[in-house]
Amino acid sequence: MSEDAEIVLVVDDTPQNIDILSNVLRADYKVKAALNGQKALAIARKEPRPNIILLDIMMPEMNGFQVCEQLKADPDTAAIPVVFITAMTDAEDETHGLELGAVDYISKPINPAVVLSRVKTHLHIAAQQRAIADKEAQLRMALDNMPGAMWVVDRDFKLVMANDQYKEFYGDTNNIVRPGASIEAFLRQEAEAGRLGHQGSVEEIVARRLESLRSDVETSLEDETPDGRNIQLTRRPTDDGFVVSIATDITKVKDKEAQLRKAFTIISESIQYASNETCVRIAVYMDRGF
Repeated sequence: MSEDAEIVLVVDDTPQNIDILSNVLRADYKVKAALNGQKALAIARKEPRPNIILLDIMMPEMNGFQVCEQLKADPDTAAIPVVFITAMTDAEDETHGLELGAVDYISKPINPAVVLSRVKTHLHIAAQQRAIADKEAQLRMALDNMPGAMWVVDRDFKLVMANDQYKEFYGDTNNIVRPGASIEAFLRQEAEAGRLGHQGSVEEIVARRLESLRSDVETSLEDETPDGRNIQLTRRPTDDGFVVSIATDITKVKDKEAQLRKAFTIISESIQYASNETCVRIAVYMDRGF
């Protein structure tokens, strides 16, 4: 067994049952044991926490169902997979345990091969779930730290995900920018409010916008938000049919461009005026015969 072996917590009020399971698991896992529910909860809440818990149901004072319920109610232990090991075979008991959050049942008397197989399977599933959760957290952090709005639309023009800046850009008066919402409905709302321009009917405006989402190439255009801000909008289709859109506020850039154009105009006019004045003076100078 390696030093980084995963931890299995075995909970049973009968020491012999703990010994049997420990002997089955010890070669591959670090085994911790508890003879009652309170001790099990204490171990589960202390670092390093167990990676999986094998839990007997019929125990005095606090039964396995009650232990499982408390484990799942605690954010620190809710993700630990719980497998009931019990002689109870009633379907209602099994259903109740699964509803409380247990992932599986193993019947007594145990079959060592079945125990090892179930433990390995549920540890693998738990590891995958943690990896997915970590990736989702990283993605959410990246999305929320972006300088602009980002959203993803599926083949049916349903919003798959969006960062917080998306609502800031486009508003959420009708809760229409929530995941799963129809982009077509959102575009129709914006078109009817006159916020998507006036080139054609509402139907034509919506159709053009949806057609741009169907494009197989990356597109970039300038748009305007309901509050009059200028944005740079880039859409990029993915190989699996999704469309990723990113909107960046370029209002300040546009304002600076306008200021530069105004300054350029003033400078040009000044140069032209100065040039004309010089020409006039030269002409007067020449007329005087100098």
